[in-house]
Amino acid sequence: MLGRFDLGEFDWATAGSAGGRNENWLGTTVDAQRTFIKALVGSEIEVAHGLWRTGAFYRAHRTGGEALRTTTLIGQDAETAVQVFDGIDDARHGRQLATDGAFDPAMAAQAGTAIAALHTRPPGDLLEIERSLPICPLITCSQV
Repeated sequence: MLGRFDLGEFDWATAGSAGGRNENWLGTTVDAQRTFIKALVGSEIEVAHGLWRTGAFYRAHRTGGEALRTTTLIGQDAETAVQVFDGIDDARHGRQLATDGAFDPAMAAQAGTAIAALHTRPPGDLLEIERSLPICPLITCSQV
């Protein structure tokens, strides 16, 4: 699959597993490009919605300005439920940073600015971008 995105073969000798609910690997291609590979795990509908939401986020990201800083989605494949991103070494999520006492006010402000950039999009734009169903489409909020 990486060949379809002009990345060459993944060098599994450089790969390390990353934590999370999906199967994730960070490594280097034989052409020396750092790459993060995510194989989505879950039911068929959960995987389909995960792929759709990722695509929707990156479509919103393109028009979100500098507030939405993230890695690059190189491509994804619905048949194999695999997503490929640029690799970022030593990346940590906010929960890890907070646990370590490193989630400072500047990071909180940056996160708030990014969330605001997503939440201030015109509703029409969001309807065009996000059309997937909630994870439990048969259960209403009052039943949860």
